[in-house]
This record gives sequence, structure tokens and C-alpha cells, in this order.
Amino acid sequence: MVLNLVFISYDNYYLFAFPLVLVGLLLLLFAQEYAYWFIIFLTPLSINLDRLDIGFAIALPTEPLLIALLLFFLLKLFQNIRTDTFLLKHPITLAIFFYLTWMLVTSFTSEDPLVSFKYLLARLWFIVPLYFMAFPLYKKTKNIYRFFWLSITSLSLVIIYTTIIHYKYNFSEEVGRWVMSPFYNDHTAYGMIVALFIPFLLSLFFWSKSSRRIKLLAFSFSVLLFIALYLSYSRAAWLSLVVAIFVFAFLKLKIRFSYLFLFSFLVLIFTVLNQQAISDRLSKNSSQSSGNFVEHVESSSNIMTDASNLERINRWKCAIRLFDKRKFFGWGPGTYQFVYGPMQRSDERTIISTNSGDAGTAHSEYLGPLAESGIFGLLAILAVFLSLMYTGFKVYKKAGTAQIKLLALISTIALSTYLSHGFLNNFLDTDKASVPFWTLAAILLALDWQNQQIKEKETF
Repeated sequence: MVLNLVFISYDNYYLFAFPLVLVGLLLLLFAQEYAYWFIIFLTPLSINLDRLDIGFAIALPTEPLLIALLLFFLLKLFQNIRTDTFLLKHPITLAIFFYLTWMLVTSFTSEDPLVSFKYLLARLWFIVPLYFMAFPLYKKTKNIYRFFWLSITSLSLVIIYTTIIHYKYNFSEEVGRWVMSPFYNDHTAYGMIVALFIPFLLSLFFWSKSSRRIKLLAFSFSVLLFIALYLSYSRAAWLSLVVAIFVFAFLKLKIRFSYLFLFSFLVLIFTVLNQQAISDRLSKNSSQSSGNFVEHVESSSNIMTDASNLERINRWKCAIRLFDKRKFFGWGPGTYQFVYGPMQRSDERTIISTNSGDAGTAHSEYLGPLAESGIFGLLAILAVFLSLMYTGFKVYKKAGTAQIKLLALISTIALSTYLSHGFLNNFLDTDKASVPFWTLAAILLALDWQNQQIKEKETF
């Protein structure tokens, strides 16, 4: 009570997170598994302090707890260097090692090493607790369901809050860009996470083995999330669900992952070879972002007058120009927002362009690493993404039980929503995206392990 009065007197409302951090630290000391679930539940509810002008950016209470988990992991590693060979030799893990190693190398050659090493450290406090430490937890199937239900429950609280505030503004499309604040910094991040969890709910609702209670629960949450997805006015999130439908079809039809990869590669080649014709065709689209669903979807291909699309293209072109100047090592992890300004051309700037590095990065999970860490930076992140999708397809195809098949389907489709979204936005530097993303990676690893255990039992 006394502390709360002090916080109010100094107008430091963000310090109300102090009790949550305190609870989290106590859990870290005496019950680390509960601390992990505490982080999972609070991620949708976390608040990024960069919006409160206190001089640094960190999400409370999740990131301090993740940092503490990273330190606990390092201490345990020094005390007991036992290794899990399945974990260390798995393609996902090897891809992550390549990704982190090259990020370390390019941090030394960075335009601003301090920024790059801070960026690398932030990656570590996401990947180590959420992938390496969490893997043993997800060997138990019940914990996989626990992750989804905890995340969806807390996300629903954010959705209810956002929808109530949005209602007060008559569900305006313009207001829909910021109304989810302070929990999400804009509508694209909000739409991204809503789209990511929808496959879980739909799968449980349509799964024949789900109980009536689970079907009712899944249906209720689905309605809530679909309303939130629509009101997010995030075209990237809407399109990511379309991609998820295609991935679902590939999985259900038992089409090999190599065919999906080849199909995606051919689409990319076709786009590159016909980029001028495509650009000319899109230039004829003058639809603007609006509250009308059809017009808003149509505006996603308007590259003539839609400021959001034009600024995104501006950032992509800047990323390519940065790559052209430093093809091998790049400019350094996390530096894009500080170095892209001079790469802008006056005829490509928009009304929302900035040189100050405070309005987002490359708007791409692919072009960002290309500019910041060179060609191997792009290959490294692609290796992570492809290893995840390959594992998802493999586990689904070889699933030893109906439960493993269902969870592999859910996890792979959920990841596909993010990977497609990554062409238009990048959020892996935030807890909102990193927590579910790296957790899904750990889940796919654990499902692959479960398949191996079933195969070994059958052999004997």
C-alpha cells in the first residue's frame, strides 16, 4: 500500500508491475517451472517500457524474468554439463546454433557493436529459456496444451479490454491501429498473435476426439479471436491465415515438404522475373485502407497511394541497398533502424518516413537479417525457419499417435502464420512474438522426441 502511494505521487504508474516482478523472482528462486508458466501467461499482458520515455526498452514483467532464467541456465550448465544428444543434434538446434554464431560474428564487425551485442543478448534470453530450457517440459503432452490455454486465456483478457475501448470509438479503423496499447504497440503485432493461436482452437473444435466441453470452450474462444482478428484491421494477419489454409491442405493431403518448398521457391522466382509486370499491375490499384473489409483487403496491393504499403516498400529497398554495400557481414544485428536513413531516396519517402530510427525496422524477418548480417544472416534465419517447417511435416507424417499428429498439425500451421507474416513485418525482437515462436520450436522438438520414443519401444 505504501509503495503504491509512492508510485502514484511520482506519477510512475508503470511501477505497478513491481509486485508481478517480485512474485516472478520468488518463483525463480523456489519454483522455476511455475516461473516459466508465469512468463507464458503474462506475455500477452506485458508492457514495453519504450513507450514511457524512461530511456530503455524492455517488456515488463516478462523480459526481466527471462533474463533471470537465462542466468539460472548458465549456472546450472557450469555445475552440470550433461547434454541431451537428441536436443543438440537435432536440425532445429543446429540451425539455431548457426543463426546465433553468425550473429555473434557480425556483432564484432558491426557498425555499432554495442547495439549488436545488446541485440544478441536479447536473442539469447528468448531462445535459451524458451527453447533449450523448455524442451524437457514439453516432453509431457499436457504441458503443450497448458501453453496454448494459458496464452489464449491471457490474450483473451487483452482482446476484451481492446474491444471495449474500441467500442467507445465506434470501432473506427483509424483508432484500431493503436487501441490495443499499452499491451501491443500497434495493430499488426496484435493481429499477428491472434492469427497464430486460431489454428489451435479450430483444430480442437473439429477434432473428433475432443470432449463436448473442450469443443464448447474452443468455439467460444474462436469467436472472440476472430472478432479480434477482424477488428485488428491487419491485412498481413488476415493473409497469414490464407497461407495457413494452404499449409493445412499440404499436410492433410500428405504432400511432401520438399514439394511445398519447391512450390514456394518457384513462386519466388516467378515474382522476381515478373516484378516489373506485377508492379505495373499493382500500380493500377488505388484502394485505400478503410473500415470496409473488402476495400481494406484490396488496399493490401495498392503500391501507388497507400502510405503503409509505400513505407514498407521504402524500408525493403533500403534493406537491399544496405546489403549491396556490405554483402558479407552486413551492418550489424539490430542496427538497421539506425543506418537505413541515408539509404532512402526522396522520391520513395512517404508521409510516415523518418530518419530517427524510432518507427520500426525493415518490416521483414528476411530482409532485416540480410541487411544486418549479410547473405549468411539471411541463410541462417532461413535455416531456422525451414528446419521448423521440415520437422513439423516430418512429425505429422510419422506421428505415432493421433495426439502427436494433432499437435504437430497445430504447431506447424501456427508457425506458418508467423513465417508468412514475416514477409511484411518483423516481431522476433519482442516478447510478444518470440515467446510463442520459440516455444512452438521447442514443442515441435518435443513431439519429434516423442515419436522417437514410440519407435524405439516398437523396435524392442
